Amino acid sequence: MPAQLVPFYLMPIAALLGLYALTAGFKVVHLMYANATKQQPQRKVSARERLLQQQHKGTVVPLQSREFALLFLSFLLSLIAYAFVVARVEAGFLKAERALFDPYALLGLNSNEMYNATTIVEVFKNVVKQQSGATESAMEDIKFAYQALADERGMLNYKKYGHPLGALEVDAFNMKIPSWLLVPAGPYRAGVYVLYGLSVLFWLSAVVQAYRRYQLEKQLQAESARTKSDEEKAKAAGAMLDDSNSVSQGDLAFMMNQLKPTSDYHDILFGICAAPDTIAWGLRQLEKVEEIKKERKEKEAAKRDEGTVKTKDDVDLGALLDEGGWDDEGTDEGSKSLEERKTELKAVTGQAVQLLEGVDDGVLGQTWVENALAKVNQWPPSAVAVLKNVSFEYKGEIVKDFLDHPGLRRVLCMTMGRLNSHLLNGHPQLLAAGANKLIDQTYFKGSMEFRQRAGLLLEGTLRLSMMLRSYRLVHMVLKTVALFRIGCHDTPEALKLFETMMQRQNNCLPRLEVHSKAITSVGHSEIATGDKCELEVDMERLHAENFLKAKVAICQQQGIPPQVALQAYREGWWLLLRCKRLDGPTPAQPLSVDILRNLKIDDSQIELFQKEDPEYHLLSAIPVIVSNVAQQRGKFQVKFTAPLEAGKYRFFLTIKSQDFLGADQEIELTETVVAASSVGREAASESDEPKKEK
Repeated sequence: MPAQLVPFYLMPIAALLGLYALTAGFKVVHLMYANATKQQPQRKVSARERLLQQQHKGTVVPLQSREFALLFLSFLLSLIAYAFVVARVEAGFLKAERALFDPYALLGLNSNEMYNATTIVEVFKNVVKQQSGATESAMEDIKFAYQALADERGMLNYKKYGHPLGALEVDAFNMKIPSWLLVPAGPYRAGVYVLYGLSVLFWLSAVVQAYRRYQLEKQLQAESARTKSDEEKAKAAGAMLDDSNSVSQGDLAFMMNQLKPTSDYHDILFGICAAPDTIAWGLRQLEKVEEIKKERKEKEAAKRDEGTVKTKDDVDLGALLDEGGWDDEGTDEGSKSLEERKTELKAVTGQAVQLLEGVDDGVLGQTWVENALAKVNQWPPSAVAVLKNVSFEYKGEIVKDFLDHPGLRRVLCMTMGRLNSHLLNGHPQLLAAGANKLIDQTYFKGSMEFRQRAGLLLEGTLRLSMMLRSYRLVHMVLKTVALFRIGCHDTPEALKLFETMMQRQNNCLPRLEVHSKAITSVGHSEIATGDKCELEVDMERLHAENFLKAKVAICQQQGIPPQVALQAYREGWWLLLRCKRLDGPTPAQPLSVDILRNLKIDDSQIELFQKEDPEYHLLSAIPVIVSNVAQQRGKFQVKFTAPLEAGKYRFFLTIKSQDFLGADQEIELTETVVAASSVGREAASESDEPKKEK
């Protein structure tokens, strides 16, 4: 085929015009349908709902607007241009086909010889018989060849125009979708494929956006359908969070307003450090140090002439450091109480003198911890995104760097020290200082108090994370609890060290084995939308026997009755349940917005968690506390409400430890949830929220 007769360069232009016309036409039809079905709201829309609708759904463009007029005009122009370009390319293909038309070759004749009509007729009949199985197009070409050589009119047209049909007639516009657009050909086909690829990406993004709009509409419907009797619940939730005088609800609200579903353990711990009351606590600790310095100067000045000898306060370095952090279950509570009484007696009688870093030679405290951490690139802390988003005021001025705030710096040092406890607790300088009673107790005892405070804030954060139904944040808070309790970072090296310690102490690793699992609807044989359901799981503690032997051995070494010491044993696990719909979008779990607002959680934060992928919305979370170290097996029920939309669901049960690393596991169950109406039960409403497990 003569390539010069076919305008291949017009093929990408035709593809571009066709794709635009298709997209613009779809948009025109969509806007016309949206305007035809547009309804006025039947209820008062809240400011938040209106903002969400404007951001994610958009305003319907009126048909009388200039925007719609331009869109419609561009659609018509692109459609006309497409038809014109397709007609040009099709005409080129026809010209090329005619240029190749040779009746002698089609009938197998020699063009240099003369044939009479009878001979041509006979040859035509023979060719038709031979080509009886040929395509319709081939047979048509043979027919044209016969007309060009035997038909009088056909012969005249062939001599004049090169084809028995006469002059070539082409359409000025052609609206069809030609084969060369469906299967691109020619030297410019790569460009056509690129356009098709870009259009596929565009339509995929449009589908994703439509899906998100659909999810948001479902979320708004769920929010508007919920009942408004949340004030009493908010008061109860506030009372639950304020059950300790050590931490305030304001600190919890501050933390939650800094966190996201994807926050890591650094964000959580540094959020604790940045909380206003935590910083105030750090400043009070430093004020106590200054008071001790002042008191010591006064006493030393008063007794300088009496020759009083300064004595060091007794220091239990292991108790101050919570040595190892890997296993603190065998602590002798009676011995600790005795040491505390001895220290208090010395303080009352004036015999004890608290040594201070920077005042007494060789005493180790906060500065030493910072320097030790700096040598291993753990100070200053690096993952500080939460801290950089907050301004800190000290003595009436905003500090330029968060480390310039003494109170914040002190609690950050205690936090980083805890996360690197395996490094600090075995440090030769600290061990030597402990043996010589050269420990700054204002720092190390304060660090123990800070860990208790952080534990309370972590507990409150966990409760609020469950109220926000964020599986990922709840999971991360529990991981943070384990990391902070053990005293390490979330790294493969820390996990290996922990497992080595567990193996050495207990001759095994803490592991659970799931023997059976099943989901049932309470009182029904099938699971219907909104049913009260239970997931029962039968688990075995594979480490129970070895842990018991190890604990008993420790008690015997310390001379403690095992039955007394083992009463304090606690081992915490959490069962976290979520689900994913397999045959459609996963329905979102509604949040108690009014309760969260009463707890001072910002609307922007609530919206952030509402937008989280529903696959990560928490259905239920229950703790499992093992108080008998010898317990090997048990059955546990996770109560939850079935999804409010019928479909096939995959349920994920995460078994998460708050005491051990590397012991977590996740099991899956697939169940079909039928519509409540299809089995003769009343359909549950969006307001039927499952009660929180306690």
